[in-house]
Amino acid sequence: MSWDSQGAVDWEVTVTVVAGQTARADFAARGNLEAVGTIKSAPPGTDVNIDWSGVDKNLDTPDDVTFISKVQSDQTFSLENIPSGKYRVRSQSLRTVVSVGVGGATYENSSLTFVVRAPTLPATGTSSLPNMIPGALAMVPLGALALLASRRRRTR
Repeated sequence: MSWDSQGAVDWEVTVTVVAGQTARADFAARGNLEAVGTIKSAPPGTDVNIDWSGVDKNLDTPDDVTFISKVQSDQTFSLENIPSGKYRVRSQSLRTVVSVGVGGATYENSSLTFVVRAPTLPATGTSSLPNMIPGALAMVPLGALALLASRRRRTR
């Protein structure tokens, strides 16, 4: 399925169902947000479970998805390409809920820092439109003169 303006595939799930049986596929929409955090009391290598509330935006329902990251040596963790919504950050005795909009969110307390942001798009240069307008306007009279000159040659 694709939900973005570029038409890129956001997710794809293949489910094989055998006749007379049921099958289940769990998946999450890919987003464009990046999350970074710090857990001050967690040793390196500790799992950080980040529960996404799913499309219904309610935690502890069947459409929840858990993303897993590991605490690095500097006590940070990170995730990329996550969707907006409500998140619960869990690690050892830590359990914190953060709501994240499409622009991101920042949460901080004595044991956790959790920052979610939209990635910065690379600069693509300055727009040439302001420079093109005077040139285009200057070409209109020149085009009209060229048209008149060509008609005069035909009538002679």
